[in-house]
Amino acid sequence: MNSGHSGPKTPSQIACLTCRSVKLKCKATALDEKCERCKRKSLECVFEQHRRGRKPGTRIKRTIKRDNVQIRSAPSSEQTSSLPDTIHEVDQTVGPNTQPSGQVDTSAPEIAQSWGNEGLQQVGILSREAQFGKFSLENILSVPDVLKPRPAHTKSPIHGADNFNDPITCNMLSFPVALGLFDSFMRCLNPYICQLDPRLHTFDYVRHRSSFLLTAILSASSKAFHPALHPTLRSHTENLLGKVFAQGNKSTETVQAILIFTYWKEPAEIRTWLLVGYAIRMCIELGWHELEPVSHKPRTSVDEMSIREARNIERTWLVLFVYDRSLSLQLDKPWMIDQNNLVSKASEWYQEKYAVPGGDMVLSAFVCLRLISAEMLELASSMKLEAQKSRTEILSKFLNTEISTWEKDWLSKFEDETVGAPQRFLVNFYGSHLRLLLNSYSLQHSLKSAKKGSAISKSALWQCSASAIGMLDNISNVIGPLKQLYFVQDSVHVMTAYAAIFLIKLLVALPRNLRSDLEAQSLQAILLSSETFSQQCATQMTGCAMQARFLKNLVEKYQNLKSQASIRNRDRGIYSYQPNIPISRDGPQNRMNTDINNNHQAPEPIQNYQDSGDFTDTNSISGSMTDLSTDFMNDKDIWEGLLTDAGFWMSEGKLLSDNTLLY
Repeated sequence: MNSGHSGPKTPSQIACLTCRSVKLKCKATALDEKCERCKRKSLECVFEQHRRGRKPGTRIKRTIKRDNVQIRSAPSSEQTSSLPDTIHEVDQTVGPNTQPSGQVDTSAPEIAQSWGNEGLQQVGILSREAQFGKFSLENILSVPDVLKPRPAHTKSPIHGADNFNDPITCNMLSFPVALGLFDSFMRCLNPYICQLDPRLHTFDYVRHRSSFLLTAILSASSKAFHPALHPTLRSHTENLLGKVFAQGNKSTETVQAILIFTYWKEPAEIRTWLLVGYAIRMCIELGWHELEPVSHKPRTSVDEMSIREARNIERTWLVLFVYDRSLSLQLDKPWMIDQNNLVSKASEWYQEKYAVPGGDMVLSAFVCLRLISAEMLELASSMKLEAQKSRTEILSKFLNTEISTWEKDWLSKFEDETVGAPQRFLVNFYGSHLRLLLNSYSLQHSLKSAKKGSAISKSALWQCSASAIGMLDNISNVIGPLKQLYFVQDSVHVMTAYAAIFLIKLLVALPRNLRSDLEAQSLQAILLSSETFSQQCATQMTGCAMQARFLKNLVEKYQNLKSQASIRNRDRGIYSYQPNIPISRDGPQNRMNTDINNNHQAPEPIQNYQDSGDFTDTNSISGSMTDLSTDFMNDKDIWEGLLTDAGFWMSEGKLLSDNTLLY
């Protein structure tokens, strides 16, 4: 047993290593950790058990027990000298009572926390370790020592990142290249996700804390700045993700690495929902669902590094909250994170000490936006069951008032010089997306009522069309000129695709008098966005390239459908005077499956779309005559066929690459 330590010397302790090497007497000082000789000569004073080979006996056991008490009272010299004081534990399971400074309460449960409480439920009776982060059969079936006093708080052991997993140590890339990729990520990519604190997450800090996080950052950065390295780094990130899952590692850095892994996905990646859910479960085991705002917690330490590390945890939980609610909106699945005190106070969170300029304000705005969406969507979805038009209009006004209030409170704050252009774009873009989504319920109800002869709600129509066109205009006029579309996360691409699909589907459903003016604006916005994306794509497998192809293909599909509808309407007029002549009609799905090779032809000019034919001959979508608009609007299979041909996987909510389209 070689347990080395340095600390105050006791009379029962043997000589230090320095005095023992020269065979001199080791004299302890009264109030110093070093002996007299080491203090006088400024030498390192380390006490260690002797290493004589002998069988274990009574005397040696007593010595070991005495020294172990000494060891527990002072940290090892290797631990205290190898890491800075500001670095805390990494990849370690922690309980819910995480201290504000980053320290963790790892003490054994006392009687008041296990058998001594008044609760009779499972969560109160089972051992504390079994409930928080260590749910194993061994911990569940262990009997707590109710007579054993609870020891004092001890600082968790300090661990560094596994050097064997470090991509630099593994010779995947050189140190200068890694440093450059890391810097590019913090400057160009991090502003879009608002996840890392540039003052805290330096290259050395991240490299020491977690090889998984470092590799995820370098992999995401290499996709944009060094594509040749991306396959290697992406594969290494996959391997580390598998190790994290297999070993059950839980830490702030692990959660951040998983999130970064999902922001800039490969074209065939479909695990985002599962990975985000796993990260949320990990955070719940770490006790983050009980987090309090920084300003409401007493702190044992007030130094800047401790506060930044505490805010790092809070920031990650808020990012997860926004991500969870966004995926719930996109995939129509339930969210996992409920509202807690930290989320409720998010509107003030960005104003606290050591907040990241711009980034934390974006995050606070997004949390408030997602809180609005949760409340409003529950009300908006009730329109499906509500048949009263007056009630629907009142609810629609209420929804838009809430969003307008959010825009009034937040958009003006992003005119500050400390806020970057990408962050201003994100706030406007996400706000327009939510307005489109909420008003789509009212418009859908109005279109359904219009089939029975009712008028279409002009307010809902205007709100939806203006929001969708506004999202596309933000792409081509705001973020496009900055040449930063290449850096946006995948959620921006999904929302852009939704806006374009919505406009095309709306044009198909509307009668002629409402479609004429909207058609030109919608098609122009889609084509301008397609051109903007195509100008900023480096390769054909990037999100920008796939988005550009999809938007152009979508307009071409609409043009083909419109031409087919015009021919069919003319044929219907001719054959109406010749009832004995059979009418040849293609099925709806056959109308969708046009030659995919024609998708790469240049679309016709915008002006040719305005009066080249209509889906309907009347100013209302009511009536007994079946036309393409009514069939097409409500047939999910037709829509999936059209969108798949255009390059969008409807069930997974992601763009398809050319390789996927060919097979």
